[in-house]
Amino acid sequence: MKSIRSQFLSWLFVGGWLAACTAAQITSAAPTPPGSNLANATVENATQTPESTPSPTPTLAPTAFSTSTSVADLKTEVCSPLAEISLAELPEILSNPFQQPRPGIDDGHPGDDFAYWRRGDRKTMRGLPVYTVLPGEVAGLTLDRRPYGNMLIIESLLDHLPQEIISSLPAPQPTLTPSDIRLTCPAAPFETGADPTRRSLYLLYAHLNQAPLAQPGDTLTCGQQIGEVGSSGASVNDHLHLEVRVGPSGARFTSMAHYDASATLEETAAYCAWRVSGLFQPVEPLQFIQSLATQSHLQP
Repeated sequence: MKSIRSQFLSWLFVGGWLAACTAAQITSAAPTPPGSNLANATVENATQTPESTPSPTPTLAPTAFSTSTSVADLKTEVCSPLAEISLAELPEILSNPFQQPRPGIDDGHPGDDFAYWRRGDRKTMRGLPVYTVLPGEVAGLTLDRRPYGNMLIIESLLDHLPQEIISSLPAPQPTLTPSDIRLTCPAAPFETGADPTRRSLYLLYAHLNQAPLAQPGDTLTCGQQIGEVGSSGASVNDHLHLEVRVGPSGARFTSMAHYDASATLEETAAYCAWRVSGLFQPVEPLQFIQSLATQSHLQP
């Protein structure tokens, strides 16, 4: 059982997480210009109700994803993660940028938050479709657990990326014992099933409004809808939290949770492996996506 001091420090960190994911929102931005595209993604325009009179949230219809197509057979493309926002417009709604965490410490801000209060005719970001940035396979799924809420992790192979992009990615830096007293990490390492001889990209999409549309093992192409923007988990405003990490290939994560008394040993182990083990090194998402999108020689 945690000591009173450990519990108190844990709740202090949750407050820190909430503050980190609270965006300095863009209060007004120009409507999406004509001709902007989502790189093969389908734009869906859902009717939004005023924030003061929310209507019941409808259940998302299941989406048929492939479970037989090999990720290696998919063409590498780069898509915007958000409907109605092109790749070029993503910097306009970057509300809480990436901040590199210290090794073994669950601090900083290991992803980018994208948010706005009002944009063009849209009065809220809630319900905005979320799309896959790269083709890949679902490697992890979490349903409404702190701190990520409804979350999906998608693994993408590095094989088809430009060599200069691959060379710029950080190498694993295993941390045998996390030095963050706020964490409750099991003594035994979490078995991800990964192959340490190969590396992959892992993209995490968090705080989704409802359960993700895809399931573990599903193969996704660039621009497929996987959910909607929301504020689930340790979040205080509607936004998409996007993380990009590089780590050993084939890792699979069951439900991930921490800073919650109801979190199971398996959930906290998965969280520690993802956040502080040093095996999955964070990469600044927006910079990475922009660099990848500017490469004109992506290999088929």
